[in-house]
Amino acid sequence: MRSAYTTILLMEGSFFHGHTVSMDTQQTEPDAYASYRRTLRQEIARSRRLGVFTNIEYAWESLDSFIDIYAETMLRNGASQYYHFDHEYFERLKKATRDNAFLILARLDRRIIAGCVILAYDRMLHVHLGGTRTEFLKLSPFKIIFDDLRIWARDHGHFVVHLGGGRGSDDRDSLFFFKSEFSKGRHEFYTGHWILDSEAYRQLCQSRDPDALDPDIEMVESGFFPAYRAPYSKRHSQSGYTKHVRDINNS
Repeated sequence: MRSAYTTILLMEGSFFHGHTVSMDTQQTEPDAYASYRRTLRQEIARSRRLGVFTNIEYAWESLDSFIDIYAETMLRNGASQYYHFDHEYFERLKKATRDNAFLILARLDRRIIAGCVILAYDRMLHVHLGGTRTEFLKLSPFKIIFDDLRIWARDHGHFVVHLGGGRGSDDRDSLFFFKSEFSKGRHEFYTGHWILDSEAYRQLCQSRDPDALDPDIEMVESGFFPAYRAPYSKRHSQSGYTKHVRDINNS
């Protein structure tokens, strides 16, 4: 029986993962605001009246606070362990991107209530990772973040703010719907899967084979590519930890 890892050796080519959303910053302010859903405009105005505002940190001075917020968000959303990035990850990201990334933070008084890492390239901004304090969700701080980011991008010569897509490839996902409130701009999202050294890839996959590591693990995403980086986790059952390795080949 082939494992989920070795079966993925057969998965090469380009794969469609749904749509993403972007905002065109070249629109006039009235046109841009008119493209927002009516309820979105009302919620932005409400949050501003309640005192929510944003600031940008090029030096990531509030990184520790942002990481706390991000971790809280991942726990609240039940994200797989793969997405629980630690402090070292963000430090490496900051170092690798140098002047091409920054934090945008939403605040109420002096307290940081939400934030996001923004990547910049060739006059385009991309929303990377973000989160919101649970107690401030009703203030919709991320709506202020996206609106202010669009304005900042326009004023600093960036043509597009790419908000990304939803969870998975489902355009009916709540996260995708939230982003679509800001713009009708859509893009098809594909990834390319190619293996240039089959033997090296096979060895890496086998080194991460669940049976070779721990009999009590679950592979989180059976279609993950490259397979040797696939996230996995443990699950608890009444009889203890139970193995839940999915074989995408079902053979």
